[in-house]
Amino acid sequence: MPHNSSTPFESRLIAASRDTFVLRIWREDDEAGHRPWRGWVQHVQSGDECYVNSIHELLRFIEDRAGELGRPTTPHLK
Repeated sequence: MPHNSSTPFESRLIAASRDTFVLRIWREDDEAGHRPWRGWVQHVQSGDECYVNSIHELLRFIEDRAGELGRPTTPHLK
């Protein structure tokens, strides 16, 4: 079993900075015979939800609520 070396404060800070999303994706037939992806995403903490037509729309929704992907949303502990 892995050992968690985080302090209780660090564990609470990490948990507080997490966001949870529910995502549903599917394909639809369009008039031209294509099968584009569609999706629905919900930010659990706020209840905000959105239908999306592209990965860019999905990422924009997530980043608007959780911060830019790949960058910390909380200051580093020193």
